[in-house]
Amino acid sequence: YILSVLGYLVWFIPFAIWMCTCGLRMPSKGYDTVFHSLMRGGTPIPKMLGWTEDEERTRTENNDFTVMSVLLYMLIHSVACCSAMIVSIGCWSSMICHGCTCFLMTLVTIYKGSSRYSYYILENYITVLRREFAEVLKPEAESK
Repeated sequence: YILSVLGYLVWFIPFAIWMCTCGLRMPSKGYDTVFHSLMRGGTPIPKMLGWTEDEERTRTENNDFTVMSVLLYMLIHSVACCSAMIVSIGCWSSMICHGCTCFLMTLVTIYKGSSRYSYYILENYITVLRREFAEVLKPEAESK
């Protein structure tokens, strides 16, 4: 486990330094980062930092995030990665743990996939169909 964590730190330290010094400015140069993409997607980080909804919206629209938001993101990333390393040790040493992990990952995948499918079919697709067939549906609605 220690060697895995050390291997992770070999990437983590230079990346965190780069993200704090250069990476925060990448969107202004026309490049996107995973950090910026995730921050625009709605994360708990702004709430953890005490940002108001207006401040969060403004920062998201302008890709104007702080070094503290990067450091908090990297802390969450490191906890998740180290936790995954611990789970991998359990999977390696126990077939039951491995089976349970595979089963849990299958359930999560099914849930996430069905949520995405429901979004496309029930929200996104219906909106597109209504917009495309607005003229056809209008007389039907007026006759009722």
